[in-house]
Amino acid sequence: DLNEVNHVLNGIAYNPHTKQLFVTGKHWDKLFEVKIVEK
Repeated sequence: DLNEVNHVLNGIAYNPHTKQLFVTGKHWDKLFEVKIVEK
């Protein structure tokens, strides 16, 4: 079902060597890199 209700976050990956965090979702056509910044 391609209803927008089903387009949810469901993929999280972390690479400890490069300290990169990635997220994607069900039926998403993109992969996002998330940067965590300390304040």
